[in-house]
Amino acid sequence: MWLNVSVATLNATLQFLVIYRLATKEKRGRSEASSPSNLESISLGDDDIPKVPIVNLERPLGVRAEKERLKKQKSREGTTSHIEDILNVMMEERRKISEMKMACIEKGRLVDQKHEMTQSQLKDKKLKIARIKMELDMKRSKEEYEMEKLRMRKLKKDNEMEN
Repeated sequence: MWLNVSVATLNATLQFLVIYRLATKEKRGRSEASSPSNLESISLGDDDIPKVPIVNLERPLGVRAEKERLKKQKSREGTTSHIEDILNVMMEERRKISEMKMACIEKGRLVDQKHEMTQSQLKDKKLKIARIKMELDMKRSKEEYEMEKLRMRKLKKDNEMEN
């Protein structure tokens, strides 16, 4: 944590500590002569950094406050990951339901195809049976015709012989 602290932050912290000590010494009743009151005389060795007046003189977070902040952040992250988990489960369920619907639709389509195929085959069989019946009827009719023709010839011959 301290490695990423900038020089400006260190200056601000140092100024805060000096002001804080001065204020606490005044409350205790000590004289100001014993402590240096010149804030400008403090130097960290970086003269090339421009000095910026610091308005916010709040002290940095303590260890406990930092731990609490991290704990709150983790709990917020845990909540969002829990929500993400719930959303992922819901999306997975929706995907499974969609797959099941598609499987049912496909199964229904296959059943319809099979039914149509069976109907077509049945119709073909009926047509074939009807054609065979017609052929048999035609043969029977032809045979009857031939028989009638023979009978007529025979009658004609018999009539001619009688005459």
